[in-house]
Amino acid sequence: MKNNVSLNSSFVDKIFDDEERFLKESVLLKFLSNSHLSSVTPLFLEESHLDKDFLLKMSRINGCELSIDLLTECIVHKLGSLLAKIHLLGEYDYCGSFNNDIEIENGHGDFNYFILAQVYKWAKRLLLITKLYKSETEKIINFLIDNRNLFTYSGIYFCHNDFDLKNVIISNGKISGIIDWEFAGAYTLCWEIRKIIPIIFWNVNHKQFFINGYKKVIPSAVFPNRIQQSIVVVSDCIGALGWAYKNNDELRIRHLEKIFNKFLDELNQGGKI
Repeated sequence: MKNNVSLNSSFVDKIFDDEERFLKESVLLKFLSNSHLSSVTPLFLEESHLDKDFLLKMSRINGCELSIDLLTECIVHKLGSLLAKIHLLGEYDYCGSFNNDIEIENGHGDFNYFILAQVYKWAKRLLLITKLYKSETEKIINFLIDNRNLFTYSGIYFCHNDFDLKNVIISNGKISGIIDWEFAGAYTLCWEIRKIIPIIFWNVNHKQFFINGYKKVIPSAVFPNRIQQSIVVVSDCIGALGWAYKNNDELRIRHLEKIFNKFLDELNQGGKI
């Protein structure tokens, strides 16, 4: 997939070479445009075909990507409350990716089973490219098999599923939007925050402001403990490493390896794997 952004206009042309992802984001933007999040999500404008590509036109959210150096207590608190508002879009019985009707097909009702299946699939894909992580991935899979009740709480929500700083737009010190919704689905809070755990949840001050912001909207929320956090982070790294190796992205590989090893060490020190 490739993006073509017209910086001198009020809209963005997003070009897809995958029809399924194109149709999914198109449907999601139409849905979000009529939701309580319409002010912070791109508005659907039109869709069209360009030879073998698919073009989705949406409104442009002004600002730049949120980065670590731009994080403030106020922004982290707002990020927490905004995520909770995303989750209020719906509750579900099964984990899984949305189809083009914003429904779950072939989902998993038990998050423990979902994460085990996901890690197994990602590990298999990664090991077809490189055997460097064979021992580590086997340890993670065996740990998940031996700890089928690790994630005991339920609560499956409408999730962005790529909730990362790069998809948060900031303008004049405030969050102006959330972009890139094509991976949205129904998942747990623990899975949703996996990409921001190394940035926010292992910073004591940021963590509390984020939780306070989230619980201001959903007071009953149960956040993952340290072990649960480590498991979802290393699981996500396995999937991301597969993508990085496939695309020969050396910079991304080094970045992911640093996170992967840090959280593996946390599990090793705790005697968990």
